[in-house]
Amino acid sequence: MTPPVPPAADPDAIPAAIRLRPFRRINIPDSHRPPVIAGSNLTPLNGRGYDCGCRASTDYDGKIGQDIGDEVARFVKIITGLIVVDRVLDVIGRFLGRIPIIGPAIENGFRKLIDEGDPLKNLFRKLGSMLDALLVDSLIRGVPSWVPAYRALNPAIQDIEQEIEGTLVRSYERYDSIPFTQWHAWYDWSFRVSPEPEFSKLVGNGNSGRDRNDTGLSDDVVAGVTRYDRDSAPPGGGSINQTVDCEWDLGALGDDGPFLTPINPSALRDWAWPMTGAHFWATGRCIYDCSHATSDEKTGNEPGVHLNQIHPCKAIATARWEGVKFAENPLAVPAVQFMFFASRSQARAHPEKPGDKVLTFDTGGDFRFGPFSEDYEFEVELPPAPRRETEFPIGAVPGTLRNTIIPGPVLLQRVDVQNFLNANDEAGTHGIRPDIIPIRAANGGPPTRVKIRIPLSLMQASGNSSCGMIISLGWHDVARTLARRVFVVTVRLDRIVVTEKHDDFGNPEWRVNIGVNGRWLYYADGKEPGAGKDKDKTNEIGRNGSLPLNRTVTLFLALDDTISVSVHGMEQDGLGDIMELPPDRQHGNVPNDAVPAVLKTLTTDFLSDRMLRGPAPVTVRTSPSQPPETIQVPFIGRPVEWRRDLDTAADTSARQKARASIVARAMFLRMATHALDANDPLGLIDPNVFRAQAFGRTNDATDTPNPLTVDAVIREVGLGRTKQCQLTAYETEVIGRMANLVYHRDKIDYLIRYQVTVTAQP
Repeated sequence: MTPPVPPAADPDAIPAAIRLRPFRRINIPDSHRPPVIAGSNLTPLNGRGYDCGCRASTDYDGKIGQDIGDEVARFVKIITGLIVVDRVLDVIGRFLGRIPIIGPAIENGFRKLIDEGDPLKNLFRKLGSMLDALLVDSLIRGVPSWVPAYRALNPAIQDIEQEIEGTLVRSYERYDSIPFTQWHAWYDWSFRVSPEPEFSKLVGNGNSGRDRNDTGLSDDVVAGVTRYDRDSAPPGGGSINQTVDCEWDLGALGDDGPFLTPINPSALRDWAWPMTGAHFWATGRCIYDCSHATSDEKTGNEPGVHLNQIHPCKAIATARWEGVKFAENPLAVPAVQFMFFASRSQARAHPEKPGDKVLTFDTGGDFRFGPFSEDYEFEVELPPAPRRETEFPIGAVPGTLRNTIIPGPVLLQRVDVQNFLNANDEAGTHGIRPDIIPIRAANGGPPTRVKIRIPLSLMQASGNSSCGMIISLGWHDVARTLARRVFVVTVRLDRIVVTEKHDDFGNPEWRVNIGVNGRWLYYADGKEPGAGKDKDKTNEIGRNGSLPLNRTVTLFLALDDTISVSVHGMEQDGLGDIMELPPDRQHGNVPNDAVPAVLKTLTTDFLSDRMLRGPAPVTVRTSPSQPPETIQVPFIGRPVEWRRDLDTAADTSARQKARASIVARAMFLRMATHALDANDPLGLIDPNVFRAQAFGRTNDATDTPNPLTVDAVIREVGLGRTKQCQLTAYETEVIGRMANLVYHRDKIDYLIRYQVTVTAQP
C-alpha cells in the first residue's frame, strides 16, 4: 500500500512510537502468562493438539458412513420415491466435480458408480464408504473444533486465562466459522495479533510452523497468485508465523455483531472496534484450532501441529487518536480514546438441566468464564498538553464556571457507555467507574500518561456478563490553542463497484463490513439492511453490479491524525443459509408408525434450524398392507452434546471414534441439505500503518493512501474541498491445510469509492 504523506513539522504532533502504541497493560498476574514446563524455559504450546483431544482425518470410521448411507437411501426412497434419483445424481455429481485434482474424473465417471437394481441405495452407500474419505473425513477434524491447549500439561489449568498485547495485522469477520450449529450463534470475528516481545511465548509451534508440510504455500503459488502475508513486516518484526489469532463469536456478544451498524439507519454504533494496524490487548482461553493441522500424522519424527488461539476472548482493549468535544470546551480538542469491552456470554452447546433452552447466553454450557473477579490496569498515553503561556489564562474550569486563574493544564475525561447497551446482557458499566490516575512527569511538568484501572470485579455481585466503555482523555482548552489543530473530517462512502459476483447459479448475497476509524458498518445484499434476516430485498449486485452505500461518517481529527478504511466480507452460499437459520428451536418426538407424509413434515421441521442432532430409529408404515419398517432417520435424534459427543479428550476407544464419526457424518448431511456450498471470501482492504513495509499486499499505485493524514488532504485539495478516493480489492481464496489467504494480482474483485472533505471547526 502507498505510505501516507507525512505531516508537516509540528512540535505538538504525537511521536510515532506513542502513536503506534498508545497504551500498555500493566500488573499482569503471573497466572495470565503461559505456564512454564518444570525445569525449563519452554512453554507447553508445542502445537500438539492431538495430545489434547484434536482428531485427524484418519479418525473417521467409514463403516459409519456406509450404515447411515443405507438408512438415508431407505428414508429418501420412502418419503419421495425414485423420481428424484436423476436430480440427486446431477446435484451430487456437480458438487464432486469441484473437488481439486480428482473432481473432474469423479464427475465424468460418477454415473458408472451407480449399479443396476436400487440406484438410490447404491448412491448413498458409495458416498458412505468409497467417497467418504473426500466428503466427510475433513469434517472429523472439527469434532471437536477446539480443545484447551494446556490440557496435556495439566487438566487443572486447561481453562486458565491468558493475555496478549500487540499490533493487529488483521481484523475481520470470518466467513467460515466452525462449528456452525449450536456452538456458535454467528460468525467469529478474528483479531490477528503480532505480539509485543513480552508476549511472544504465546506464539506456539503450530503458529510458527504453519508452513510445514504444505507445499502449496510458496511465495507465488501459481502465476498471478500471491499470499496476503508475503514479505510482511509488522512493527515488532517477523511475519504471519509470529502471530496469534484471537476470536470471538459475534452472536454471543449481541445480534450478529452488536457494534456493526446497518448502512441505512442514521444512528451509528461507535464501539471503537479494533481495525488492522491498531494496538490491541485481549485476554481469554488458550486453545488449539483442531480444524487446521499441518498433517494427520500423530506420531513419528514430524507429527502434525495445530494453530493455537485465544478463543473465546473474555475482554479486549484498543485505543485511537481523535478529537473529542468535551463539555468543558467550546470546541473539540486532540484526545486519546481508550476502549475496553468484556463479556463472558457464549452460546451453550446443550441443555444443562431439563427445561433449559438449548441455546442461551449466560454461564454454564461447554465452556464459560466464571463471574468477573479480576481488575485490569493499563497505562494510557495522553496527547501533548497545551504549552504554558507567559501569562496565566483566566477562564472557567470544570468545577468553577466563574473567571478563574488557571495555573496549569487541566486534564478532562469522559466515559461513554451508551453505545454498548445493545450487547447481550445489558452491557455498560453497571455502576462501576474506572479509576483514572494521572502519572506526573519526572520533570514536574504536566502528565504524559495516566493509569486506568477497570474494576471489573465489582460486577461479580451483579451477575451481569457484559461491560463496555470508551474513555476519552484530553485537555481543557481555555485559549482555544488546541482546538485550532482539530478539523471536521467528513468521509462519505459512495459505493462498491463489483467486478466478480461470486455466484454462478443465482443472485449473489454479499455481506460487506466497512470500517472507518473504528466505526463499522455493514451491507447485507439480498436482505433488507437493519430489517433482520427474514426480509428479502432487491438484489443490488444481480441488478446493476454495485452496492450503493450513501453513508457519511463525521470525525474530529488533528493534523497528524489519520483516516483509515478497512473492507472485507463474504458472498454467502450454502453455509450462509445455515447461519441464517434459527439456532434454538424446540421439537417434539417423531411418533411411531409415522406415515411417510408425517415423517417428511417432521423432518422438514427439524431441518428448519441449525441444531445438530444424531439419527433416531423410527417405525414407518408405508401402507396398510405392508409391515412397518424401522429405519434410522438423520437429524431427528437428541442434540449433539459437546462433552459427550465431541470433546472426549484423549479417548480413542472404538465407541468414541464411532460417536465422533456419527457427528461428522451429521455435519456433512446438514451441509448437504444446503448444496454443500461454502461461503466465498471477498478481497481484503486494510490500512498500512506499519513502519517497515506493508503487512499484506501492496495497493495499486492509483489507490488512495490508506491511512490518509488530515494534513495530506489539506495540502492536496485545501480546506472545504473534496478529495475523491478509491481502494482496490482482488479476488481472494484460501489455500493449504492451514487456510492461508492468497489473492489474484490480475483479477479485481471490487472497488470502494469514497470522498473525504476537511473543514475548520465552526
